Amino acid sequence: MALIFMGVRIDLVGSISLTEIYVALQAPSLYRWIKRTHKPYLHFTCNLFIVIIAFQALSEIMVGNTWTNALKGIAVTAMALLLFVFFLRHLCKDISLIKWIPLALLINLILWGDQFGYAEDNESTYFKFYLGPIIVYAVCYLSMVKSYLINKNILLIFLATSLFVIIGGARSLGFSLLFATLFCYIYNRYRTINLKKILPGMLIVAILFQVFYAFVYVPKVISGDWGSPQNRAQLARINNSKNIFMMLFSARSDFYVAYLAFMDKPLWGHGAWAEDKNLKYARIQAKLFPLENTKVNKEVKHLVPAHSVVMGMGVRNGIFTFIAFLGLYIFIYYIGFKSLYLGSPYNIFNIYMIISSFQHLMFGPPAILKNNGAIAFAIFFALLYFKDSIKRRKYEV
Repeated sequence: MALIFMGVRIDLVGSISLTEIYVALQAPSLYRWIKRTHKPYLHFTCNLFIVIIAFQALSEIMVGNTWTNALKGIAVTAMALLLFVFFLRHLCKDISLIKWIPLALLINLILWGDQFGYAEDNESTYFKFYLGPIIVYAVCYLSMVKSYLINKNILLIFLATSLFVIIGGARSLGFSLLFATLFCYIYNRYRTINLKKILPGMLIVAILFQVFYAFVYVPKVISGDWGSPQNRAQLARINNSKNIFMMLFSARSDFYVAYLAFMDKPLWGHGAWAEDKNLKYARIQAKLFPLENTKVNKEVKHLVPAHSVVMGMGVRNGIFTFIAFLGLYIFIYYIGFKSLYLGSPYNIFNIYMIISSFQHLMFGPPAILKNNGAIAFAIFFALLYFKDSIKRRKYEV
């Protein structure tokens, strides 16, 4: 229910969901649970969150940001911590609750739509932000319900779904699912994530992916058979290049502009929700991709770009916050990979969450941290603890 009501939002300083209000009221009990539990890495992670919040507060004071904007920025990180602990506590009580997460997210989308309202813009965004995620969540749910799927068929179903979503125009979503499928295959094939052992398989997959991208995906998008108008516009920006790294630059230009903003004020940053008063970054964005015929409207309020949770920490609150969050970011995904274990019914969903949340936090808006990010973090930690409990039981026997 908590995941479902994350889609019901009200304005209170910033946008906040009913679930977030409920979890905030649970803060005292969550704190007591953290204090009395002895879960590996949990105290370290929570303390690192607190360090990030402290650096954010110091930065906001140093830049003289408004209280409203400062509180909105700090609240995102604080709420991410509370939601992470809240979901983790429930998953630690019953690990099987994981299989209900994609189903709850699916229902959330059906009832309330996507958080940012992008799906309402046009037909292509409807598929990308609404229909595509619903399909992916449905497949993730079915993959964890053994009565529906035979294990050997799961990867084939994920592969077919990823291609369908890519063809429909939800490239990031589809490729996240595709990479999850391929990585899960490599993990099952080599029975390890040791880089030296899986490197040959990874190289083969990388070559096959580049061939698919260059000789199937790009021509199909150009011809209009696959993808959306946005996909074609992004390819047009780079002269229909078949270099995947050029596509990353084209599709994620906000990340590059955010980097430039970070370099302009590296010590304390610009502050949360800082206004691009001289329209410097808006003009850079428009100059980078003139094919979109982007005109900077001086009458519209432009914000300093921070369309990346990771880079946004530096843009908003400077180098100290950025380093602290980068450390947390790396550590969280160390936990994610460490939580994998052979024979787990949750592996494919876990791998999908590792890949999708990684790219969401790298290229998504700040609010992603307290939604997709907090849920993914809780899954990684809960599965790690479940894996450790299985090992202890085997040892005791």
